[in-house]
Order: sequence, then structure tokens, then C-alpha cells
Amino acid sequence: MNSEDGGKLNRVKEMWRERQCAFGAIATIPSVQSVQVMARTGLDSILIDMEHGPIDFAAAHAMIAATLRHTHGAFRARVRGDSLARQVAA
Repeated sequence: MNSEDGGKLNRVKEMWRERQCAFGAIATIPSVQSVQVMARTGLDSILIDMEHGPIDFAAAHAMIAATLRHTHGAFRARVRGDSLARQVAA
């Protein structure tokens, strides 16, 4: 599956298939500004941790929306009470 700009939707998985290392960060505070800074650094992924931090669905949505034009990587959201990380499709 490809994104609108012709790139891969999940660049991290593609990197792993090619045996490359991926570098990511975990966001645990509900801050649009902090994830925008993370996105501009060129990280391969940002995990928005809704299980261990005070981030609700509205904050997660705002955080993802604020980074869309800066990223081509994968977004993950760990949801409270869920043992698996869910892929957040933007």
C-alpha cells in the first residue's frame, strides 16, 4: 500500500525487510509541539503511548495530525487496557 506522495505507508517495515536499522521515539505527554519537533528531526517512527501516559484519543489525533506533513514513517498508539499496540491510520 502506498501513500499519496508515492512513498510506502510503513517505511519502518520496509527498512526492516531490507535489514536496515530504524530509529524512533516514544511520546508519553500530550503535546502537539513535542511531536512536531520529533517529526522534524527525521525519526523513522514515533510511538504515541496512550497506555502509560495521559494521552487520550483527542490528544493522539491532534498529535498525529500535527505531524503528517513532516513524516513518512509509522505511527503507533498504545491504548490503555490493550496489550497490543494498534496501528493508527491517518
